[in-house]
Amino acid sequence: MPGSAVALVIAQGFSALLCIVYIVKKFPILRLQKQDWHFDWNFAWEHLRMGLPMAVQFSVLGLGMIFIQAVCNKFGPTTIAAFTSAMRIEQLALQPMISFGLSMAVFSAQNFGAHRFDRIREGVKKCSLLALCFSLFAAVIMYFFGREMISIFISEANEQVLSQAQQYLHLSVPFYFFLSQIFIYRNAVQGMGIAMIPMFSGIVELILRTSAAVYLTEYFGYSGICYASPIAWLGSSLFLFASYHYFIRLLEDSYKQHAGING
Repeated sequence: MPGSAVALVIAQGFSALLCIVYIVKKFPILRLQKQDWHFDWNFAWEHLRMGLPMAVQFSVLGLGMIFIQAVCNKFGPTTIAAFTSAMRIEQLALQPMISFGLSMAVFSAQNFGAHRFDRIREGVKKCSLLALCFSLFAAVIMYFFGREMISIFISEANEQVLSQAQQYLHLSVPFYFFLSQIFIYRNAVQGMGIAMIPMFSGIVELILRTSAAVYLTEYFGYSGICYASPIAWLGSSLFLFASYHYFIRLLEDSYKQHAGING
């Protein structure tokens, strides 16, 4: 265990060092100067206004996963190993979805500053289509080859561990599209300067995930744990979808009204 922790610190430290070297050589604008250390309260508050709700959001999501793990622990070491292995495999599918979301945050922020709401709408639609294609591809790969991928994380082949881990993937992959939409709509709203909605979506996800884990396991056992995250993805994505359309319409109307008055 200590060796894994040391390896993680070394890997992240080396990665950070390479980033610093690359910035120094390729991006002079990012090199810190003496005047950069001047503290601007308004500038800092603007970042805190956006950053603190995001911090709360990720903390809430982390609490949800800890709660799921606590429920899973009641089923014994075999189920723990199966669930943990399946989650590691799922992380592979998450990476492109996270990238879609980060791209959407930058794209929506740039066009929000330019008041090009039509571009934001177009970007969200096209990114959603890309996410749909990828989520279908990932679902097929995970569904049919998940067992082989899971075996990479298990030193000794255990049929029960492989079976339960595969069960989690089979029950969760049909909902990957909703998971991908969370990243897209959450980052699109974040890019438009609406910091509270992503935080509330995290709370919705926490409530649904924990409630499903508690009540479904009473009736369906381990399958209830498998369904907890998909239910949370579905509810959170619908909340973000509705919030995005409401606020982008509100911002459009506000801008048009403001431009008409000034015009």
